[in-house]
Amino acid sequence: MASSMSAMILKRLQNICQLRPRHINIQRNRYDFRNVPPAREIEACEDVFEEMESKGIHMKKQPGAVRKPLTKLPKVLHNAATVLLDKYPVKDLNTHSKRLQTFLKVRKHKVTPEEYEELIAEKIKLIKSKEGITEEETRNPGFEEKLRAKAIKKLRPAYSWSPMNYTGAKVIQYLGARLTGDYSAIVACLNEIYARDPDFSPINVFDFGSGLGTTVWATSSIFKKAKVEDFLCVDHSADMNTVARLLLQDGEEDGIMKLPVHFRTNMPSDKKKKFDLVVCTYTLMELESREEIQKVVESLWNMTENYLVLVEKGGQSGFKLMHEAREHLLKLSKESKEGHIFAPCPHHGACPKLTETNTPCFFEAKYATFENIESKGYEKEWFSYVIFKVGPKTHRSFPRLVNETLKRNGHTHCYLCCSDAKLRHVIFSASQHGKQLFKCTRSAKWGDMLPARVKVVYDEQNSLIKDNNIKSNVNKQFLHGNIDHIDDESVINHQYEELSVHNHPKDKNSFVDNHPDEVLPEHNYPDEESSVDKREESIADDNEELSVNNMEESLADDKKESSVDKQ
Repeated sequence: MASSMSAMILKRLQNICQLRPRHINIQRNRYDFRNVPPAREIEACEDVFEEMESKGIHMKKQPGAVRKPLTKLPKVLHNAATVLLDKYPVKDLNTHSKRLQTFLKVRKHKVTPEEYEELIAEKIKLIKSKEGITEEETRNPGFEEKLRAKAIKKLRPAYSWSPMNYTGAKVIQYLGARLTGDYSAIVACLNEIYARDPDFSPINVFDFGSGLGTTVWATSSIFKKAKVEDFLCVDHSADMNTVARLLLQDGEEDGIMKLPVHFRTNMPSDKKKKFDLVVCTYTLMELESREEIQKVVESLWNMTENYLVLVEKGGQSGFKLMHEAREHLLKLSKESKEGHIFAPCPHHGACPKLTETNTPCFFEAKYATFENIESKGYEKEWFSYVIFKVGPKTHRSFPRLVNETLKRNGHTHCYLCCSDAKLRHVIFSASQHGKQLFKCTRSAKWGDMLPARVKVVYDEQNSLIKDNNIKSNVNKQFLHGNIDHIDDESVINHQYEELSVHNHPKDKNSFVDNHPDEVLPEHNYPDEESSVDKREESIADDNEELSVNNMEESLADDKKESSVDKQ
């Protein structure tokens, strides 16, 4: 008995030892910042903290804190959803809702036949390496076909794309699976607009791919003082529009709709009407081709008067769609209507998470579970998003947290996407970055921004490096015969030439134009006239030294000749 118990304990320990390293590797691959060099180039924005102190604002409510700790459904919406689930019961609703949610998380966008063949080839290589298949085994007749069939079977659940048809019981399953998750994602996006632009008050809202009408609920709960005159909701499923209408009528067919909402199944023309707020959540995945996605994004941008919000699921597939939409909108903002990225990127450059770590950029929203489907608690919604604003950029761009913060005793690890399109792993402490900024990092959440900026460094080390480079250039010119002799004054003259070329005031203005978010420190740039005068003075000094040196050399030669004659 004792031997069997010890054997069972050993097996369990072996299983734990086998699973734990795999779990750690998965986490490291997801948030792999080992290739990103640590940086101490971040400093606090003192003007922001001075303004907060004057207004008595706590560090937890700093301007970059845009994420809510926990999102809950409004009571009216929760009660209406409960009424619908009681009225239209579905067999095994919990099981079917969880299956649908898992399928939507795993589902990928439609790929071309060439891309699908590449995926099959990669999967075959992975199977061979895992199972230790040798080349001799692959030569057997029919073995390659079996491997291909096995790879296709593993890829089929995720890549067997077909448009989702929500009809009948499927809509009720979607209500149980995605109501809280959809609502939490759109609330996180709209709450950022409200926090950073409190003067914005939408008058009309357009929701493409409206689904259960979560955008209407989120807009009315966040912009409470706004007097929205028109909500236009477009969804190709008539049954989905019916359920969304019933949710707005307290779940009753004869209920009264308190908000001015209109439902359609077709998209209106982008030339007839403009909307203050345009939203598209979890819909681009349902479009068949990249060309169709670009057309939809362009028409949504043409209908936008102020803000355009695009949301997709977190992960490789959703982030890929968001990244392509972002690049297309940047192109459109240069060609036709001017616009800029409001969130989440603090820059217009290439995504550093994609270029440096090859990982998707997504964020997290915690929400209270729907008690009718799951037990009481909270879940996490991972989503990728982009918010574009019409017009030139007027707001300040702070570094954004692109991962969870790691809090330790006396310091905090933060992974920041900065305004210079670079990732930085910064270890914040009170001694190096100030108490105020350190307190902000202790309460910051994934997706928040920090009131800090990238330093524009003009330190002594860089100046020493410039001096060494100048000395090496002077030596080269002496070897080529451009300079007669080497001394400190020739180095200084060359240094003034370098300063007059590289640190001219026009270069300072061009730096500000290219980096509007950074502030250059005050620096004394030499004028052209003063540099010319100094060059002439240095040349005169050089001539005087040359004459003195020639006299000394001639006297030494005379002495040598006299000594030789005496001998």
